[in-house]
Amino acid sequence: MNPFMVYNLTDHSISYPVENCVIIKHLNAALNDPTTENLKTFDLEELQSQYKTHKNELRSALATCNCLRNLLREAKEEIKDLKAKRSALMTEKDQAILNGDRASDDF
Repeated sequence: MNPFMVYNLTDHSISYPVENCVIIKHLNAALNDPTTENLKTFDLEELQSQYKTHKNELRSALATCNCLRNLLREAKEEIKDLKAKRSALMTEKDQAILNGDRASDDF
């Protein structure tokens, strides 16, 4: 079935006051009517070449996706390490401030 036929039926159903049962009957007739034109123009070699092209594109896209996923994981690990270092530095700074306050109290 031609996918544009469903689209055209949808357009007609919105544009014209047609009963729903008429549209359903027309759609079912289109689904149940295998046209020989589609079978005659069906080119298996073209379909195979398109499949190979899409398969290669998919492999390339998956390789890129995996590379980006690894980079993201590494970046997340680096961010986690930097946050831990920042937290440690803030703790050291707070300790130094507290020690300075204690030293000034003792002075």
